[in-house]
Amino acid sequence: MFTDSYKPQVNGVVTSIEMAKKSLEKKGHDVMVFAPSVPKYTDTEGGIHRFKSVSFMAHKEYRISAPVDFLAENRGFEFDVIHVHTPFSIGALALGLTRKYYVPCVGTFHTLFSEYIHYFIRPQFIGEIKEVKMLFDKFSWRYLPWFYNQMDSIISPSESIKNLLEKKGIRKKISVVPTGIKDSMISRKTKKDCRKKFNFGSGKIVLHVGRISKEKNLAFLITSLKDILLKSDSRLVITSEGPEKPSLERLVRNLGIEKSVVFAGYMAESDIADMYRAADIFVMASKSETQGVVLLEAAANGLPCVVLDAPVTSDFVRKNRIGIVSKEDEFAAGVEKMLNEGGAYAKNAAAHGRRYAPDKFANSLLRIYKQTKKHQES
Repeated sequence: MFTDSYKPQVNGVVTSIEMAKKSLEKKGHDVMVFAPSVPKYTDTEGGIHRFKSVSFMAHKEYRISAPVDFLAENRGFEFDVIHVHTPFSIGALALGLTRKYYVPCVGTFHTLFSEYIHYFIRPQFIGEIKEVKMLFDKFSWRYLPWFYNQMDSIISPSESIKNLLEKKGIRKKISVVPTGIKDSMISRKTKKDCRKKFNFGSGKIVLHVGRISKEKNLAFLITSLKDILLKSDSRLVITSEGPEKPSLERLVRNLGIEKSVVFAGYMAESDIADMYRAADIFVMASKSETQGVVLLEAAANGLPCVVLDAPVTSDFVRKNRIGIVSKEDEFAAGVEKMLNEGGAYAKNAAAHGRRYAPDKFANSLLRIYKQTKKHQES
């Protein structure tokens, strides 16, 4: 597995790779992850190869590698399948190895890069030049089809993304394989015990789980919920960390809702699972998700959701009846309604979340690996 993003980073790509690695190893397969090195971080698991890297210009926590020497080396290469998770330098290395050693290649499309322009260009330049986003979008959808069309098969985390990829010119076979849910992300405790653990008392808890970054649209989320938080004893809990946290903390102070918004920081998986169980509703305002693993995790813990009307997440929520999909000007009303009438949605959420066991995820990957290898051999 080749990726430009891996631990200690926390995001959907890392979650998917980590779950695939552990689940496949549990079934007796050997898995090697190739990823950038991270200063002062040491892997505690086997099967990880790190390339020398430098920090990314706009966001220091992201790393860039140029592993050209690895491609040039005349080494034995006995892998059965190469699985590419990102389309940057290490992903490009994987394509080179595929050609050099005639190994079948599978690629997972994790990210709508056209929505992540702020990771590549400083925000002040985006604001000053209106055409920048349009040009970046155009470039992304020229590069990504070129990149993924060189693989033998593609994995999409959702049907909506599969349709988009086909529309944008990706011609290879695309299989839909949602990322599973780790067992550790499902709480085994009662709601009462989880609320007691976090000292939540009797007030309603609105939860957001995910990196605190621009694409998560948290400024909109906080502003939309201001009146609800001011007029009740409800609280908004935001987990994790990220580059947008300082500006969001200022926003919370300016709105006068410091006592009603909790920045919980990074949490252990078991604590996040208990947080899902303790909360009353889950909220998501991102417009760039390709699946939304946190939605599955929330559902598995019986937590109904309110999401912004956006591709992928809205389709998923409507189809499985696990929450409310709202327009921007109706988002607060949707949250208020869910806080008062979320019981039926909670039952649907719990039933749906149980479908995404890690074992099923691993079996789907193995099926695609075998089909891809068999197709190449024929």
